[in-house]
Amino acid sequence: MMTISQAQVMSSPNPFALVVSCDQNKKSNIMALSWWTYISNKPASLGICLSNACYTGQLLKENKEFSLCLVPPSLADVALQCGKVSGRTVDKESEFLIELSKAKKISPSIIKDSPLAFECTVNTSIIVGDHTIYIAKVVCIHGDSSKSHVYAVDGYSNLKVTQ
Repeated sequence: MMTISQAQVMSSPNPFALVVSCDQNKKSNIMALSWWTYISNKPASLGICLSNACYTGQLLKENKEFSLCLVPPSLADVALQCGKVSGRTVDKESEFLIELSKAKKISPSIIKDSPLAFECTVNTSIIVGDHTIYIAKVVCIHGDSSKSHVYAVDGYSNLKVTQ
């Protein structure tokens, strides 16, 4: 396991991620996201910002758990596709052949090949216009600093690999 400080060094600048949530039947939903940030070191906390219309937000209100997983270069194209369709109508895990692994402390899974994955529980949410900020406690961190990840450039139109 890694510390939040180690994770911050490894992930700077805030890279492109996939958020995994699940419905009440434990069926996974995967969402592309670049609007996330570290909130606190003690307790280790993250914030993610989601459109009020998105399916993931509905699932977070119901289940209060998610994983935030950095995207390895091998999944860059797939990750962009996850941002173009809704989990309400598309099973992204099977449609895009994304392999998931069981998380240690939460119900939603983590992306199998993610170089850095956070297991999170939602503490609070704040509606800000057409988006909601979900503030979550990090309950477990998985990481391998030898692996590369991608970050968004030009909005969601292009992903680059970190050095």
